[in-house]
Amino acid sequence: MIKQLFVIVVLLWLNLIQAQNTPSNNVSSELSEIETETMKFEQFNHSLIDYNKAVKSYNAFVNFRNKNFKPEKSDADIQKMIDNGLKMSASAQTKLSQIQKPEGQLKINVQSLSKDIKSIEKNLKDQQAWLKNYLSKNHIGRKGVLMNLGDGIILR
Repeated sequence: MIKQLFVIVVLLWLNLIQAQNTPSNNVSSELSEIETETMKFEQFNHSLIDYNKAVKSYNAFVNFRNKNFKPEKSDADIQKMIDNGLKMSASAQTKLSQIQKPEGQLKINVQSLSKDIKSIEKNLKDQQAWLKNYLSKNHIGRKGVLMNLGDGIILR
């Protein structure tokens, strides 16, 4: 009888220890939701970083162009300014689109950043078209193209 009572007490004690070490479904579910939301915000931040890099590339190109491409760089280096900006804007959009079911303020931020990414991508593509025209010209033709700069807008 004492042996059976001892076994029961030990089993109860083991169950109590196991219950303390195992989170309840609610706590586990809450942690999972917090982790999911944290991952969404981290994804948004990574997208924002790439967007800022795209803007930086765009601004660098426009500043360089406004200085009549001085000091001189190779055509390939000039093209890289635009290519890098387009690569970063595409990366930003991809990362942003991977955020599933954003809610609240994050949803507003995602919508706003998506609009901004589309805007910088359009600006970069416009500059890409301008640069393609510029690079197709000889030395004298390039000077003429630089005289008609027009729409170099710097984003902040």
